[in-house]
Amino acid sequence: MQVFIFKTIDLEDIMILLMAEDQDPHADMVIHAIESKGGGVLRVNPELLDERLNGISCQLDQDGNLGGSFKYLNRQADIPSINSVFCRNYHFQFAEEEENKSQDDLLIAKELEASFKGLCESLSCSWMNAPWYMDACESKIVQMQAARRLGFDVPDMLLTNQAEPLLEFKSSQEVVVKQLSGICVFEEDGVSAKSLYTHLLKNDDLKNISELRNSPAFFNSFIDKQHDLRVTVVGKKIFAVRVFSQQFTESQVDFRRRDGDWEMEACELPDELAEKIIRLMQHFNLNFGALDFAVDSDGRFWFLEINSEGNWLWMESELELPISDTIASQLLES
Repeated sequence: MQVFIFKTIDLEDIMILLMAEDQDPHADMVIHAIESKGGGVLRVNPELLDERLNGISCQLDQDGNLGGSFKYLNRQADIPSINSVFCRNYHFQFAEEEENKSQDDLLIAKELEASFKGLCESLSCSWMNAPWYMDACESKIVQMQAARRLGFDVPDMLLTNQAEPLLEFKSSQEVVVKQLSGICVFEEDGVSAKSLYTHLLKNDDLKNISELRNSPAFFNSFIDKQHDLRVTVVGKKIFAVRVFSQQFTESQVDFRRRDGDWEMEACELPDELAEKIIRLMQHFNLNFGALDFAVDSDGRFWFLEINSEGNWLWMESELELPISDTIASQLLES
């Protein structure tokens, strides 16, 4: 990961580029924290760039530095003044191919997308997180491989669309099935959506095992949890929270199945685990991450996944954790 050294400058001269959807309370809190510290921030929604970008002009100097500016919703950002980027959304939906979009309109949209992405990806500043690094750690399989190589306890896994390997995998242990992709399937009303929670595989589920051949599924050995552990990392600052998911039946396998009324408490991590977490963050070149662990009855920490876009307000407000403030400080100090 590149490290950029900046001279001490007035916060008024600092501009943070924040990319997020319009309705994102996590982005709202970070903006509030940046502004309360005296920093400037420009919020951009990439999905609506075609409607809101009013002008752009940039060029390279003899040393390869990018100069110029762009205007978004009548606010101008001078490119050399951008100190860091906080990326919650890098989805340029307006540039997707659609039935009612002409080829000319598609070309115009694609050129706009390529222009703005080229500008962003040429910035000589730090990102939290760079979308190309977020893409690189998207796969749960890649995450588990890296975590095991770094010495984490990681559940055994199986990816298959065949019945025989699954039956063999399940013969010696309890097994959960997880969704690998991030897709939500919309219902017929076009509004409500559903995705798969982690599900403990029962014998009744095997009645339809022949359907497995339609698509590979991802299975893990089941960890009988004492509690869940959510670890939010900002730079090298770690916020760890125990989630007492086992107090409710519906949240015992996947605590997301219950809507946030479990008991929680902030906690400290063993030094060895904290060091491994920082190494995993460095491995994926992430400056922000939300990691999930299952803690079993013996106190072993089982790595489940890392989310480079994880939410934190549900813990911050309940436990008064300064996560948004820490993100703001990191962006201003980068």
